[in-house]
Amino acid sequence: MRALLTRLRSLQPPWFRGARLGRDLGLQLLALYVLFIGPVLVAAFIFDQVMQRNLEEEVRAADLALAQAIALETNATLTNAVRTVQSLAQRSEVQRGEEAGMRATFADLILARADVDLVYRLGADGVMDYHFPEGPPSTVGVDFSFREYFQAARASREPVFSDGRVSPTTGQPVATAVMPLIDASGAFQGVVATNLALASLSETLQVIVGGAARGLIVSIVDARGQVIAHPALLTADLISDPLLTVRRGEDLGLPANLLPDWGGWDDGAVPRVLAGERGSVIAAAPDGSEWLRSFVPIPVAGWGVIVQRPTLVAFAAINRFHRLLLAAGGVYLLGGVFFWLALSRRVILPLEHLAEFSQLVGQRQAAPAAAQQGVQVWQGRSDQIGHLARSLAVMAEAIERRFEELGTLLETSRRVVSSLDVDEVIASILEEVQRLSKVERAAIVALDKRLGVFRITASRGLSEAYVEQLRIEPSEPYSAAARALRLQVPVQIQDTEIEPNYDALRQRARMEGFRAVLAVPLLTQHAPPAALLIYRTDPHQFSETELELVASFANHAAMAMEHAALFARSDAQLQEQTSRLEAIMESLADGLVLESLEGEVLFCNQAAADLLGMRRSVARRRRAHDLTA
Repeated sequence: MRALLTRLRSLQPPWFRGARLGRDLGLQLLALYVLFIGPVLVAAFIFDQVMQRNLEEEVRAADLALAQAIALETNATLTNAVRTVQSLAQRSEVQRGEEAGMRATFADLILARADVDLVYRLGADGVMDYHFPEGPPSTVGVDFSFREYFQAARASREPVFSDGRVSPTTGQPVATAVMPLIDASGAFQGVVATNLALASLSETLQVIVGGAARGLIVSIVDARGQVIAHPALLTADLISDPLLTVRRGEDLGLPANLLPDWGGWDDGAVPRVLAGERGSVIAAAPDGSEWLRSFVPIPVAGWGVIVQRPTLVAFAAINRFHRLLLAAGGVYLLGGVFFWLALSRRVILPLEHLAEFSQLVGQRQAAPAAAQQGVQVWQGRSDQIGHLARSLAVMAEAIERRFEELGTLLETSRRVVSSLDVDEVIASILEEVQRLSKVERAAIVALDKRLGVFRITASRGLSEAYVEQLRIEPSEPYSAAARALRLQVPVQIQDTEIEPNYDALRQRARMEGFRAVLAVPLLTQHAPPAALLIYRTDPHQFSETELELVASFANHAAMAMEHAALFARSDAQLQEQTSRLEAIMESLADGLVLESLEGEVLFCNQAAADLLGMRRSVARRRRAHDLTA
């Protein structure tokens, strides 16, 4: 493993070594783990997709084959019905409408054809001439000229099929094979027709469904899209079937329950099969379930066969295969995860904690408890991790001692720092506070003795409006600066939005855009009371290291202000002594002229001006030897 990682590192390009992946051993090992696990999982995913597609195509092909077989059988039955009515149309007794002859002929046909439940003849005017069985009930004499199949037969010389309907004669769902009767002169004499009992088709479909897969539904639709063959038609339990649409109405004056249809489906399967197409679609049923629907046309009548079943059933084998593959992939992945967890616990996690510990060494900030405990535990290991932990512990102790020495030097330098240009020193202090504390804003507030309030005397990053408007009363209870000056200790507000005692000042913080503030008092004796403020735009808890750093800068600022105050006081005393000396020299009766080494007149009293006969302002612009020449 070590040799492999060394080899990988040697192959890293320069840009990679600077990236996080190049600097994080954990990420490198994770990438190596992914390189081993990833291709296997990708191959398994591709194999799963290919197998799902192949199995789905096989399921679709099987349903299409079933639909094709039913369509061929139904087409043969309908072709036989066409031949039957064509044969009847050639019979003389049918041509002439002889009732006795038709009774015998139609009776023989009923006995020979179990799928025919009614044979009849309509006259040229569409009135029922005779039907067999004769009844009851009987519709002889009833006008059926309104039937679409009668009107189609009148305009044709070829056999036609009617749409499915409920027969008023037998009360059963039927479809009619119709043959026009044409005499020798070519005149239309009526039609001979056989009602095909759709129940026989439904019984056939029921047998197929009973021996097929669970959830399989096979139906036949006519040219109008009505379901004329369906297992539910045998029990008349159509209303409770959520997949079918049952439409009730009047069939041109004849009370009837119209046949159901697939009108609630929006997959286009019915229009496509009636247009002569074959295929399969996955569609949503009216109840929201998902189904696989395969369809094949019946060309002789313009009908179609639809085979459908829920996708949960149709693709059950696919789903089982998918779950098995997922389980296998999960076991493989789980093994890799266990390996990764062991590697992380023994190698990566110790290295991360040691790296975190080493980053905090020298920052005067306590390492997390997990890292500290880990270093203590790992020091007892005899491998490379233990050696590294012991080395880091020794280094941390040495750096901590060095920091103590530097702190002593910093405290010493605080006492000896001095400057006469207080504004320049304060500006430099604020700049360094911003840079080292990584804050956006910093300011010095000092007491304005004339107004009796604290105002900003120097700032960086604050808006002009905030600097001009800020007024802090010495007695203000919730201001960080006022509290720090009263208590003479640093005061911080970690979040101005949730600080319970900051309600009165919260709007001011929002307008300026800061969320955290730290105030450190300046320890002065001769200068006005003042405090150093730093602001952050995000909620923040200032650490001990940050407090020490800001306090150090506050001490520097206090000393600068103290020196400025003492210098101002010394300058005032010097001015007072100079005024006294001038008064003494003015009181002399003798003339007195003071000149510099260069001969310039520095002072001339009034007595000397009177003796020279000129004003003192003029005498002071002359050179000394000009006055005595």
